[in-house]
Amino acid sequence: MRHITPQLNTKMRLRTRLLAAVLAVGCLGGLAVRLFILMLRDPGGYALRAADQQLRGATLPAARGEIYAADGTLLAASETCWTIRAAPREMADEAVEPAARALSEILELDYAETLAKFSQRTSNDCLLRRRVDKAMADAVRDWCRDNGVQGVQIRQDTKRVYPQGNFMGGILGFTDVDNAGLWGLELRYNDELTGENGRILTA
Repeated sequence: MRHITPQLNTKMRLRTRLLAAVLAVGCLGGLAVRLFILMLRDPGGYALRAADQQLRGATLPAARGEIYAADGTLLAASETCWTIRAAPREMADEAVEPAARALSEILELDYAETLAKFSQRTSNDCLLRRRVDKAMADAVRDWCRDNGVQGVQIRQDTKRVYPQGNFMGGILGFTDVDNAGLWGLELRYNDELTGENGRILTA
C-alpha cells in the first residue's frame, strides 16, 4: 500500500482544481461562443423560425383590369368571390366529422371526399371549393364561428365576368382559372390587365 504524503496530497488537490477550472472555462467558453452567435452573428434566426411556425402566408389575388368599349360600355370586369380552403391539422379531432358533414352541405360537396381530406391530420392546406359567392362564404364563416371550429380559411378572390353576356365574346376572349388571359383581347393585353398580387399573413 502506497503512503500518501502531505506534499503528494497537495499536488493531487491542485491537479483536481486545475482540471475542474479547465472544464469550467471550456463549458463557459462554449456557452459564450454560442451566445455570441445567437446575439450578434444571427440575432434573427430563432425569430424567423418562430414566425415560420406561427404565421401562415396567403396570396391576395389582384383584381384584373376592366375592359370598356369606346362609348364607355363595360365589357369585362372582375367580381369579388371567395375560395374556401382548410388546414386539417389545426382542427380538433372531435371537429373533423361534424365539420366535414356541415361544410359538405353548405358548399355542395361530396361528404366522403371532404371527410377524407379532413382526415389527413398532417395536411396544412387543402382546397374545398373555388370562387363561391358571399352567401356561401358567410354560411361557412358563421358555422365555424358558432361551433368553434378552427382551420377553415375563407380567402377573398376574384372571377372574370362579362356584363354584356356573349356580346363580342370572340373578340374579348376569356381567362383561365387563375384569371390569366387565354384568348382575344384578354390574351393580347394580359400584361396590362394583370394586377399585382398582394400577400396576407395570419397567425
